[in-house]
Amino acid sequence: MVAPKGTKEKKHEVAYGPKPEIHHRFAEPQKMPNILVSLFFTGLVVVPFIGLLGGWAYLGVNADKLQMEPVGSVVFMGLIAAYITLAISYWIGVKLFPTLTYALVLALPTYLTGQYALSKRIEKRI
Repeated sequence: MVAPKGTKEKKHEVAYGPKPEIHHRFAEPQKMPNILVSLFFTGLVVVPFIGLLGGWAYLGVNADKLQMEPVGSVVFMGLIAAYITLAISYWIGVKLFPTLTYALVLALPTYLTGQYALSKRIEKRI
């Protein structure tokens, strides 16, 4: 058979065979902020907390009332400390979903012990 004039012949390429090498480009690492900027914002977080502790010391925090119902109050305060620790660990590098899981696990005991501690405290007042 003869092809009409003006048509090009198709070249038969091998479909299966070695392909050209693929060169991957990885993303550039993110630039970290200057250490002074990091320290400034760390100070912005820490200074109010130190001010809170200083204010409590100046006003004379009455921790004697915690011993009215030691079990409920101490467990409740421990669970609040666990929440603070969880927030710090999230800030340091724990991912969001494990943090939410731990917070969910802490939620019910915190609610129950807080309810118990406050109800005992109200009973002592009446």
